[in-house]
Amino acid sequence: MAKQHAIMAVGTAALLIGGVSGLAAGKAPRQFVAKHKAVTVTLGGWAAYSKNNVQQMYNFLKPFEREFPWIHVKYLPVAGNYETILKTEYVAGDAADVVALNNGGQASPFIDAGDVVALNHFLAASHQRVNNFYQGTTSLFTYHNQLYAIPRDQDVLALFYNKTMFAKAGIKSPPKTWAQLATDAKILTDAKAHVYGLGIDPSEAYWGEFVIQAGGTIFNAGKHQMTLNTKAALRGFSYYVSLYRRGIAAQPSQVGATWSGQSFGIGRVAMTIEGGWLNGSLKQDWPSIKYGVAPLPKGPVNRATLSFPVGWAISKTAPNKQAAWDLVNYMTNQGQPAWVAGTQALPTRPSVTSINYFKQHPIWKPFLASLPVARAWTFPNGFDQYASTTLNNQTLLAVEGQESPAAALKHLQQAGQQVFRSQGQ
Repeated sequence: MAKQHAIMAVGTAALLIGGVSGLAAGKAPRQFVAKHKAVTVTLGGWAAYSKNNVQQMYNFLKPFEREFPWIHVKYLPVAGNYETILKTEYVAGDAADVVALNNGGQASPFIDAGDVVALNHFLAASHQRVNNFYQGTTSLFTYHNQLYAIPRDQDVLALFYNKTMFAKAGIKSPPKTWAQLATDAKILTDAKAHVYGLGIDPSEAYWGEFVIQAGGTIFNAGKHQMTLNTKAALRGFSYYVSLYRRGIAAQPSQVGATWSGQSFGIGRVAMTIEGGWLNGSLKQDWPSIKYGVAPLPKGPVNRATLSFPVGWAISKTAPNKQAAWDLVNYMTNQGQPAWVAGTQALPTRPSVTSINYFKQHPIWKPFLASLPVARAWTFPNGFDQYASTTLNNQTLLAVEGQESPAAALKHLQQAGQQVFRSQGQ
C-alpha cells in the first residue's frame, strides 16, 4: 500500500537501529560507580537497513554509558513485522526492557494490554514536564491522563513543489490557502501530457489534515467515538475529493508510480504532500529535481498538519525500571539533539529546534514551522482492519466518483462506531 510504504519510512529511516551490545563504558570516579549496582538494560526496535546505522547507534549510546557507567545497554533489533513480533515477545515474556512504539494504531494495543508502564512519576522525579514536548507528540501516547511513552522524534506532512514547473507556469511562490492550492494545481495540470498539479495518496493519512484544517476530527479526544458525522469533517473531506474529481490531482497509479513521492520525483506532479522522508528519497533517487518545501496551505479554520511520532516505552517486565528510565530520559532529553541530527528526523521538544543542525540545513525550516500545529496520526486499539481496509476502500470510492463524499463519511462513521461497539464502548 502506497500510504503504508511512505508512512512506515518514518519509523524505519528515523530509528538508527542496529545490533548494539557491550558498549564501552566511560570512566567515572570509582566511589561514584560503587554506589550503583551494575545492571543491563535491553533496548528493542526495528532492525537496521545498513551497517552505518549500527555504528550510529553505537556512537549515540556511548555518551549515555559514560554518564551512567553502571548501566550496560544491549540492543535487540527485530527484523520483519516489528509490532507483530513485539506482541509475541510480550506473550512469551521476553520483550526488551525499553521498546519503540510507533504511530498510526501501533502504540495503543501495547498500552491497552498493560505491556508498558505509565511514566508520569518518572517525569516528575526527573523534574521533567509533559509540556516540554509538543502536544501533538505526547497525545499519541497519553491514555487516561497518563503518558506511556516519551516521544523521541517525529515527522510531519508538508507541501513539496517543483521549482522548475512553478517557474515555467509563472507561479512565484507556493500556495498558502486551499483556494490558492486548487488554483495553482489547475494551472500546473496538463492532462494530455499526463502531468498533474498535485499528487496525493488516496488514504486517510493524506486527507485527515484537511478535515482538521476545516475544524473537524476523526475521533473524539478520548478516542472512543467517531466524529466524522460533522459539517466540518465533510467540508475537509469534500475539498480533498474535489481535487481529484476536478482532474487537478492524481493518484500515484495514474502516473505509473507506487506512492506520491515517486510521482513527484519522476516529474509527473508539480506538488505533493509528504513528510520529511521524501527529502532523502529525492536526494538519492531523483537528485536532479529542483524543489522547495512549504507548510501545508491553511484551511478555512486553522493551519494543521499530521505528525508521525515514535516514542520509547518501558516494559512492565523490565527488572530495573529506574535504569530503563535513565536510558529513555537520556535518549529523549539531552541526547535528542544528537539523535535528530544523526537520523534527520524532527525533534519532539521545542527547545531542540534551535540546534545548529537545523540552522545548517534550512530545508527543514518549513517542517519545524509546522510542529506547533501538528496533530498525531493515530488509531485506537482494534482499528487495524478498519484503518488498512475500510478507510482506503471508502476513500477510493469517493475519489473515483463511485460514492459521494457524504456517503463515504457516513459509511466510515458507521463502520468505526461498530468497532467501538464490539469493544463494549
